[in-house]
Formats: sequence, structure tokens, C-alpha cells
Amino acid sequence: MKKKAKKNFFKFYEPTFKANTALFIGSYEEFCKKFSLNQEDQEYYKGADGTVIKATKTHKDGSEETLRVIWVRDFNDSPYRIGILVHELYHLAVGIMEDKGIPVNTDNEEIPCYLAEEFFNHYYGKLRG
Repeated sequence: MKKKAKKNFFKFYEPTFKANTALFIGSYEEFCKKFSLNQEDQEYYKGADGTVIKATKTHKDGSEETLRVIWVRDFNDSPYRIGILVHELYHLAVGIMEDKGIPVNTDNEEIPCYLAEEFFNHYYGKLRG
């Protein structure tokens, strides 16, 4: 019996901020190839366990899609790996707020927390199957 391939790419549209997001789980080399990172970016992220980038994908019909992509090298239910995912999801939330011109400060610190929670609930649910 052929083993089913484990899914490593998930997308999620956040409707309040109208943000396209994606999560990619895999090796650093796979990440660089999938998102065509330039040499400077490749060197910058080389030793990391995860990051968030802003990517533009051109579809076959010529239309473009901008999305923020979370990359984590590996994922399992260990506290360490969950912590990396949560860390990157907070960066994602702050980046989306910056895209919309909303500064993050003590007056609105709940916004990125709720966003990160929303992303966690979605992506962790997908990872758990």
C-alpha cells in the first residue's frame, strides 16, 4: 500500500484584514525553491527554524497574488515546535497590521494577539488533520 504524502502547504484568507496567508512546512532548500528567494534572503534565513516573508505569486493567467508566507522547518506536537509556530504567527499578525498602516503599541496590543490566535487555530487545526 502506497503511503499518503504528508501535506506541507496550507493557505488561509483572513477576512477582517483581507490578508492572504500561507504556511509552508519543509526544509530550507524547499522553501527557497518554492518561493524563489534571492541570494541575499537565502543567506539571511539560512540558520533559522522559521520566518515570515511577503511573497508575490504570478498565476498562469498573469494575475498576481500577494501573500504572507510562514515557513517552519519542521512541525510536530512538541512544545518547542509549537512555540516556533506561535512565534512566527505573531510576526505574521504584526506584518499584516503594518501592511494596513496600523501601528502596534500598548493601546492596541490585543489586535495582533487575536490575529495570531486566529491563525494558530486555523493552521494548527490543519496540521493536526
